[in-house]
Amino acid sequence: MDSTTPGIFAAFFTYISNFGEVSVYLIAFTVFWCIDKKLGSVMILSGALATELCGIGKLITGSSFPSNHAANATFCYGFLGYHYRKYKIMSWCFYIIMLLVMYSKIYEGLHTPQDVVGGFLLTMLIILLVGRLLQWIEGGPNRDLIMLIGIIMIFIACMLFFQFKIDQLDAAGKLNIGKIDPKTITPYLYWMTGLLSGTFLGWFFERRFVKFTTNVHISKLIARFLTGWLAFIFIHYVCSNMFLLMFGSNWGSFSTTAVLGFYCVAIHPYLFTKFENRKGDIL
Repeated sequence: MDSTTPGIFAAFFTYISNFGEVSVYLIAFTVFWCIDKKLGSVMILSGALATELCGIGKLITGSSFPSNHAANATFCYGFLGYHYRKYKIMSWCFYIIMLLVMYSKIYEGLHTPQDVVGGFLLTMLIILLVGRLLQWIEGGPNRDLIMLIGIIMIFIACMLFFQFKIDQLDAAGKLNIGKIDPKTITPYLYWMTGLLSGTFLGWFFERRFVKFTTNVHISKLIARFLTGWLAFIFIHYVCSNMFLLMFGSNWGSFSTTAVLGFYCVAIHPYLFTKFENRKGDIL
């Protein structure tokens, strides 16, 4: 075999693995703002919950199980592929991206096949659960508030569990989550919990007070997309440094994703809805 072949494939799969990182949330937010609000809601809430449960799973097992990249690829590309299954070519393109992202982590040696399958199955279960939960919420008053209270309780339990379990694993010399540096594990978990908190709180705020629609002129959808992506990049890559300086690595990571999730799900829709209502652009 040509000695350059492994390097070529390594570069390819390293590039592919990027499709399973934070970009999946950009895609989910774009769907939410511009294409299908209900579909986007399921993607965003499922992704945030799957990310959190993957973190908990890693602490419980003390290993890299289940894979966050597999979870991200599933709620984004896998779910889009299933939703648009009538369009065969587009659907299979999404499925192929999902499978490539999953395999990239195995190829890189960062996850086992069990990790990847576990992330996939967990996320599929969460998507079904979130879909049913959103249907249940539509059936009666204040059910969204009940769900929000439940998420707050999960948030508190996660923060307590993370600190207890990390201290326990560290004392036993078993703090080994794949190839993640033990010093970065706690900020990583706070990052996930911030995302869970911000997206669900934002979802509640948007549902109660904003109530935007995707039924607007194409020019406004493009404006939503461009301004939303700029804001996402600014919060994730610029404001994050400010939060880290102000609050430290743990709560700085939490603040970054909490603000990011709340802005993208609630504040950005509020801003573009106010502008569009003033201009009379809703169809």
